Amino acid sequence: MELDKSYVEKVDESIGELQMVIRDLKDLVAKDGVVTEEESKLLNSIKDNLEKYYDLLEHVIEDNVITEDEYNSMKEYEKKLLSEANFKAWEDGQLSDDERNILSMLKKAVGEIGTLEYK
Repeated sequence: MELDKSYVEKVDESIGELQMVIRDLKDLVAKDGVVTEEESKLLNSIKDNLEKYYDLLEHVIEDNVITEDEYNSMKEYEKKLLSEANFKAWEDGQLSDDERNILSMLKKAVGEIGTLEYK
């Protein structure tokens, strides 16, 4: 499907939001002055996955066409990103307030990006 201008703009906005999410997550964790090893691992995992997702979104709009496979890849990667972040956050068997806030912020950001539809 050829992408209309509004869809490209939404994806472009989403890419900007991803960049802001990475920055906001770092600010959130540093807010209490303590960044635990678990929080650092969680942030690094999320950052790596957000960068891969960013690359996927860039690829989608690069040729102004989104295939059903590309759309499905976006949706699958959204699920993977949230699943891996959740797994990493619970890796030590507990969830700190900072980790809970990180997951909440990430879910909100991915949820907003995930409103893009294949038509």
